[in-house]
Amino acid sequence: MIPDGKMYMEDELGAGMIASTEDYTALTEQTGADVGFGYGVIIQNGKVIPATKGPIFGIALRRNWANADHFYDSDIKNDKFTTGETITVLRDGIVAVPITADVNAGENAAVDANGGFKPATAGDTVVGVFVGNGDKGNTARLQTRIQLASGNADNLATGSQPVATPSTDTKNNAGSSSTGK
Repeated sequence: MIPDGKMYMEDELGAGMIASTEDYTALTEQTGADVGFGYGVIIQNGKVIPATKGPIFGIALRRNWANADHFYDSDIKNDKFTTGETITVLRDGIVAVPITADVNAGENAAVDANGGFKPATAGDTVVGVFVGNGDKGNTARLQTRIQLASGNADNLATGSQPVATPSTDTKNNAGSSSTGK
C-alpha cells in the first residue's frame, strides 16, 4: 500500500495554525468577546476582542481540540473561542489566517472589519506580509511581527501601548519551551 500524504487533509492549513517551523512568540490572554481562529485581535479593557482595523495586538492561534459534542464538519468549521476563554495570541511568526480576498505571496496584509485578513490598500495599516497565495474564503500564510511602537487600534487616541499579561511564552515548533530564540 502506498501512503497518501493528503488523506484526511486539505491542501491549506486551518485558520490559526502555526505555518512554519521557525520560532514564534505568543502571549496568553483572556477573551472579552467571541474570537475566531486566525483572526486579528486588539486589547480592549484588558481583554482581547476581534480587530476591526489595524494596528493589531496579535493573531488568535487555534486550539488543538474542538469544542463540540460531535465531530461534524459544520461544528468544527464554526468552532471559535468564546467570551472569557484563555487563548494564545501570536505576536511574532507565521500563521494561517482566514482571507476575505484573493492574495499573493509578498503582498502586504491588513485586517478587515471582521478581523479577517485582506491585501492592504491605501489607507490600511499593514499588519503583516502574506508568504503564500490564497483564494478568497480560504486561508493563506501570513508573517507578522508586532512592533511595540505600532500601538493598538483601540487606544490610538491616547497613544498608550497595551500592556500584556506576564504569561509570555516563546516556543519552537518542536513543542519545547525556551526563553529566547
